[in-house]
Amino acid sequence: MLDEIAVELPAGSYTVESLEESISGKSFEAFRCLETLLVSHPKRGETKPAKFWTIDPEELAAALTRDGARSHEGAACGGSAGNQGSSQNVRGDST
Repeated sequence: MLDEIAVELPAGSYTVESLEESISGKSFEAFRCLETLLVSHPKRGETKPAKFWTIDPEELAAALTRDGARSHEGAACGGSAGNQGSSQNVRGDST
């Protein structure tokens, strides 16, 4: 369970989107995390809208570890995505 989300989400697939800002240095390029979103899409055939939550990427990593899910490097800010925006699916299993 993530602090930013008031309810426990069921096991399933979710999209994690991150927005990063490029910071140019003299000898290197780095990225600063601006926002990380968790997206819950409706099941096929459902007409309800997708839900979006702004989340802490470190808290997401800890939750995935607790759930026993595989690590998704680069899925959230602080990973190795290395671009100005990235999107990746993660699967959370309930314990």
